[in-house]
Amino acid sequence: MKYSKILIGLFIIIIVLLLIDIFTGIFYWNRTNLLFDSSEFNNVSTPIIGIISFIVYSLALFLAFSQNKTILSQHLRPYYEREINRTINELEKEKIDTVLIETDGKEYNGINYPNLISNQLMILSKNTDYLKDLTDYENETKFKTEYLKKRSYYPIIVFLYQYTIGLYNKFRYDSLKELIIEINEAKLLNEDKRILKKRIKKEILLDYISFVDFEQTSLIETPPIPNIYNFPNRNKIEFKKISDSNFKDHYEWFKDKL
Repeated sequence: MKYSKILIGLFIIIIVLLLIDIFTGIFYWNRTNLLFDSSEFNNVSTPIIGIISFIVYSLALFLAFSQNKTILSQHLRPYYEREINRTINELEKEKIDTVLIETDGKEYNGINYPNLISNQLMILSKNTDYLKDLTDYENETKFKTEYLKKRSYYPIIVFLYQYTIGLYNKFRYDSLKELIIEINEAKLLNEDKRILKKRIKKEILLDYISFVDFEQTSLIETPPIPNIYNFPNRNKIEFKKISDSNFKDHYEWFKDKL
């Protein structure tokens, strides 16, 4: 696109020069107009030549600068591609421990784990004990942690806390932020930056972002879970949606930067 604009600019300059040539030819058709001294010629030609030289020199500099920026970006981009690949490989090796829960037999890792969370929330929404406790909670019944430990759905809650409320930096989201900041500040072409960040979003963060998006915007209510590890309020358990917890801490940042 940039080069096409430059070519159009050069084409316009050529047309202008041709028009000048045509009009001067018409003016000097009358031979009396050809009678002028050298000083008059210099006064006319010198500024024109200077302007044309300046334009050509500026365009040459601009083309050289654009070409250098493109070459630099081509050298930098493979490094960031390798960093993204390395992060993907590490997260794929981060297997999710499902010893506490029943699963669908699929393998889950540090990238697709939100799908397992959705699966467990669906199971939770069908649990009789959970539905009773949720109804009681909505009717302002107060729960204690010791009571919840005896409920059939307690293992699911413990699992969900390990991979949601207790997320912290388990899946290298802080490191991903640093990588994205580095890409934004690198001397890369904007198109290369866009492609690299699109890879990060699509291949690493899509399941995480989609999960929070769904919980925050869907008309279908996902089941809230009791905050069993809120130690200051162990005797006043609250039920909250996962996306209303610190699980969402990274979400807004990723949405804004990607």
